[in-house]
Amino acid sequence: MPLALCLSSSIHRPLGAGKVKRSMRIQVIGVGCAACKQMEADVRAVVSRLGLDATIERIDDLEQITRFGLFALPGLAVDGRVISAGYGGQKRIEKALREWGARGTP
Repeated sequence: MPLALCLSSSIHRPLGAGKVKRSMRIQVIGVGCAACKQMEADVRAVVSRLGLDATIERIDDLEQITRFGLFALPGLAVDGRVISAGYGGQKRIEKALREWGARGTP
């Protein structure tokens, strides 16, 4: 099956469908501003809507934040890897999580 067809078909099935389920560690990175708090609430809503097996953590310690190398906050990381910087709403969060899952990145 061509790669493009495989990737486009993943959009129409639940994230991780057909794969061994594993828990994700999702980290919301920020200093506690309104956008950071909203991102955390939106991440929780998206995770629930998609039925993901995930642990959600908030990273608000400045020393830990600098280790991620972000230039815009809030940031979103999965399993310690940044997948999004800056707040963009639930659609952007869902897109980032779906792209992460489609890559099959452990």
